[in-house]
Amino acid sequence: MRTRTTIALLVLLSGAGGAYWLVAPHSVDSSASIISFTEGNKPLDPRFSGNTDTSGLGTDADANTISEENVVRNYGREILRLNAEGQGAKSPIKVPNDQVFSQMIQDEISKPIPVRQYTENDIVVLKATDKQAALTYANAINAASKKTVGMLKSNFIAALVQYVTNNDAQELARHSSALSSYITALLATPVPANWKTFHLQLVNTLEKRLTYANAILDNNDSQLQIAAAINNLSTLVDEEQQLYTTLADITHNANL
Repeated sequence: MRTRTTIALLVLLSGAGGAYWLVAPHSVDSSASIISFTEGNKPLDPRFSGNTDTSGLGTDADANTISEENVVRNYGREILRLNAEGQGAKSPIKVPNDQVFSQMIQDEISKPIPVRQYTENDIVVLKATDKQAALTYANAINAASKKTVGMLKSNFIAALVQYVTNNDAQELARHSSALSSYITALLATPVPANWKTFHLQLVNTLEKRLTYANAILDNNDSQLQIAAAINNLSTLVDEEQQLYTTLADITHNANL
């Protein structure tokens, strides 16, 4: 809950520049008050003249990216929509309620982060399906793991917490580099035909972790992108656990 509240506050602060356009009377006409407490037929504020053209709020060129700017832009468009008839002495500005604002943030965080999907064409598949081939394969990926992610001094969650709480990217960057090396090694590892599905699941799951880690590291100062990546990482927990459970079975069960 604290994380979501912090993000909401950050979005509000990042939108301060846009909000100034709305609340500063002198930005267009010093005689036009944004909220009037007097009677009379003052002219409509030119900022809310009934024209709901949103071109001044930016384009949708980066609509698929995750950023505070998108929330601010959507918030501004919603204000214009709510005030389509204009704003005058007897028509105070209507603004989106907290629920609408929260949904805008959630929609932004819920945007998918593109992840590369590896296919059978990207791996080396053997015709062999016997027990020895499976054990050789298990030993190979276990060795690759030890030489890459196994050399890290901290676990992934600790590295992630270190970045989020202390803004220290050093360990998370090491994990990113190790994951990249591990994936490269896996792509070059010969895979028995009956284990190709598992292998692709392993590679693609690791690719997701790598992509989300890099999204955090290369966040372009967007707290929303960090939140989106963390949300995506949380969904990988069960998927990764199942993969490594199966891997342990391959290594220790002679019948597999």
